Amino acid sequence: MRKNALRKKVSSVFAGSMPLLYGRIIVRLIGIFLIYLILYSLIGCAPSLSKRSDEELKTFLADLKKRTEQHASAKAGRLNEGIRKFSVEKAGTDFRISIDLVDASLPVVLERLFHETSIPHVFRREVLAGKVTARFDNLSLMEGRDKVLKQLDRWRRRI
Repeated sequence: MRKNALRKKVSSVFAGSMPLLYGRIIVRLIGIFLIYLILYSLIGCAPSLSKRSDEELKTFLADLKKRTEQHASAKAGRLNEGIRKFSVEKAGTDFRISIDLVDASLPVVLERLFHETSIPHVFRREVLAGKVTARFDNLSLMEGRDKVLKQLDRWRRRI
């Protein structure tokens, strides 16, 4: 008797959840069907590939490459604007630098200085934003760097 009563309880528990389970399955199947329908319609809208589109893509990529090179060369020209003379020479363990700058971009000058001396560096361009004007010959690296950065201090004091 107890077994029959237990079976009735178990079957009634599962019987009550069956409609809920079937409802979830039906909702999932409808969702999958709708996703399939949307994807199928989008795939049907995609143009077919042809040799003409390949040729158009090649001409587009060639034009993009040409414009990118033009942009890079124009940017390099703008960045070097104001640098009349910039030379770095190794003298023993130190470097000697000679600079003639007129309203040159400070981040560009410092990057070029550190690049030519192979000194590792990290600085934020926003902090060093500004223009610098300086002229000196045959100074040590640290003296030259300090002279260039003094321009930045003077510029900040004016603000």
